[in-house]
Amino acid sequence: MLTFNYNRGIGNHSEIGITANYNSYGGRLLDGFIYNFHDAIGTGQQGRNHAANNQVQVVLARDNGNDIVLAERPSNGGFGDPSIYLRTAFPLPYFDWKGKLSIGVKPPLMSERKFLSSGSWDGGFQLTLNKQKLLNTFTINTGYIYTGSFKQTHFNPPSLPYLNLGWLHRYKKNPNTRSQIQLLLAEHPYRDLVDSDLSELQFLLTLGMKWKLNSGTLGMAVSENILNFDNTSDVIVHLSWEHFN
Repeated sequence: MLTFNYNRGIGNHSEIGITANYNSYGGRLLDGFIYNFHDAIGTGQQGRNHAANNQVQVVLARDNGNDIVLAERPSNGGFGDPSIYLRTAFPLPYFDWKGKLSIGVKPPLMSERKFLSSGSWDGGFQLTLNKQKLLNTFTINTGYIYTGSFKQTHFNPPSLPYLNLGWLHRYKKNPNTRSQIQLLLAEHPYRDLVDSDLSELQFLLTLGMKWKLNSGTLGMAVSENILNFDNTSDVIVHLSWEHFN
C-alpha cells in the first residue's frame, strides 16, 4: 500500500488535509518468513498454522455462523476512497502539554466491486496530546472511528475506540536522527465474528527511525502484532518521505 498525504495550513493553528491510499493485493510470498520470524523471537505461531498457506484470504462476512472467505486476490488494486480531515492545535494549561483535535470523513468514491471502497461513508475524530522533555517527545493519540457498512456483503462492523502511545527520541550527537516507538491498543474490529481469547484487543508495536535531510525527512519502521495474527496485520514494513514547503 502506498499512502499519499497533503496538508495545507489555515491560519496559525489549523490545517486541512487529504490522504489517499493505493492498494495492491499481493500475498503468497511471506508465509515462510513470518513463521520463521515468530519462531526466532520465541512467540510461537499463536494460531497461524490454522490458516491456509500461500493464499490470499479475505473475510467478507459471516452468514448463518459461517465465514465467507475469498481465497484469491479480489482485484489488481487501485486507489481507495480518500480521507479528508481538519486539524486544529491548542495549548493545554497543565504540565506543558500541547493538544490537537482532528476530525475526518471518508466518502465512498471508488469501486466496491474491486474492493477499493466499502460503499459507505466513514468518519472519526482523534485527540492528540504531546509533551517535549529535553530530547524526547511523548505522544498520546485517542479517538473513535465510525464505520459504515460493507454494502456488497451487508456487513456492519462496529465503531471502535483506540489508543496510540508514542515516544520519539532525538539524538544529542546527531540531532537530525530520531528513533520512534509506538504502541497501538484497540478493540478487535471483528470481535463478534472471531472466537478467540486473544481477539479482544489489538496490540501493535512499531519501531522506527527518521532522518532529517536537506530536502525532507526519510523514515523507516517495522510493525509487529504482539498477541496473535487475527487482530492486526502480521508484519508491516513502513517507508516514508516527508517534504515541507
